[in-house]
Amino acid sequence: MGLDLSGFVVSPNCQSSFSYIMVTPSRDSNEAFDRTIVNTPLSEGFQFKELESYCKEDNLGEIDLLFLDGRYANVAIEYIDAMDCRGCIVMECERMRFGYELNCFLELISKSNVITISEGFGKEYLDYYMNQNEEIKEWMQQVDISNELISLHLLYSLLKQTKNKIPNFLIQTLGSKGSICMIQKVDMEETQVKSFSDIISLETISSSPQTQDFSFSITDHLGVQHYYTIIYCQAYSNNELPIVDGTGAGDSFNAATLYTLQQFIAKDIPVDLSSLKKLLKFSSISAVYCCSAVGARTRIIDSKTAREIWNEL
Repeated sequence: MGLDLSGFVVSPNCQSSFSYIMVTPSRDSNEAFDRTIVNTPLSEGFQFKELESYCKEDNLGEIDLLFLDGRYANVAIEYIDAMDCRGCIVMECERMRFGYELNCFLELISKSNVITISEGFGKEYLDYYMNQNEEIKEWMQQVDISNELISLHLLYSLLKQTKNKIPNFLIQTLGSKGSICMIQKVDMEETQVKSFSDIISLETISSSPQTQDFSFSITDHLGVQHYYTIIYCQAYSNNELPIVDGTGAGDSFNAATLYTLQQFIAKDIPVDLSSLKKLLKFSSISAVYCCSAVGARTRIIDSKTAREIWNEL
């Protein structure tokens, strides 16, 4: 099966966006390798009209799952609106896209059903949000919830308060400390928490990823009470898969998340606490496979291995 190039846009004298990743022995005793990334940006603007006819010919509005990485947010928004996308929209938020892209980037979040954020994204967003709103600064001084949890609430609220599709859940990767998934909940049966230190256990790495449920409530600056459930999943460890290079770990985690969501859609599996726990475990294992060799694609889970791991969880 070859690669379908029919959707490629060829522009004379245009330089494509690409990155070189140089992996070298680390000077830090805690890390095996250092990574240096040299990025070359696209040399001209990317416009939706370049893809519009291709999208309509292939009915790309009628898709089950759409993944966006936050780049070219203006094009992604045009695509979603023009194609009337009704499938599950997943957006990766690795870092804030400041500058002229910022407004489109935030609007794109509001059009997503699921967002996956990096360990540092919550703080970036919270710092930006506080600088834009003095009322939020005053409110934060009054609540007894940590900034990490406040940032998750604000991101989730950003998604819920739009007139677009309401997101299902939010995932945050935490590197060697594992990952979390947050959903809105009505009841508060789980252990109540007020900070990340209440969630992340001392034993953050396990040969068989374990999960634990927590919950927290927060009253926003308008006096509205919100309730959330957080699933914490330990990072995965396997003696046969030593951590060598972290290049591509986040991409592998996201790919496994998309694989899991596709399983949910294809098999009509409800997205509840049980299924989300399985998602976090599977994605954690997938990331470790990638990290067990130098390079992003040297050792990744193939479809056969994915099915085997999925069925064992």
